[in-house]
Amino acid sequence: MPSGKEIKSTQRNERRVLVEIDASAGELVLGSQHATLTVNGTGDFSLALTRPYARALVGIVHAAEADAAGHVEAETVSGCDVKVTDLAGVAADKDVLVELVGWDSVDEI
Repeated sequence: MPSGKEIKSTQRNERRVLVEIDASAGELVLGSQHATLTVNGTGDFSLALTRPYARALVGIVHAAEADAAGHVEAETVSGCDVKVTDLAGVAADKDVLVELVGWDSVDEI
């Protein structure tokens, strides 16, 4: 039953971006409308968002090749670094999907 009060949640301001890095070509196969890619070296990439978040993003790396692993570093409101390795932990140019989760509100609940 409505009480006349509104419930406001900034969690509704969540925005997700998915990009796919084609490491051998050094380009984004998916998500190029949301971010740009810079190749810094073997297995070392930087993503810059075309539309920054209001708070620092959270990045998750998903392997697109069976023998790939990765993680995200230096998360900011406008981008992050992506480090990709083989399963032995050696820097490698392997294809990965990167999921970026951020919020368009500076408030937290």
